[in-house]
Amino acid sequence: MPGDIRDLAIEATHYFKDEEVDKLLVALSAIGVAASAGTLFNGGIAAVVKSGISLLKVAHKSKYIPSWMSRLIL
Repeated sequence: MPGDIRDLAIEATHYFKDEEVDKLLVALSAIGVAASAGTLFNGGIAAVVKSGISLLKVAHKSKYIPSWMSRLIL
């Protein structure tokens, strides 16, 4: 969750400086925060979702997500 919050803060800074915002990273980070919070309340079931979101974020930052998949996620 700290990484998700960090990414959201970085993208918020870009937004307020009128710079380009990585919308996919914002979406994945927001889902990651929600999944982390959900893990606390559902006995850990959301940990699987969180793992998948983390994997997608790494792939996105490494430029391994094709553009068609980025559009599909958004």
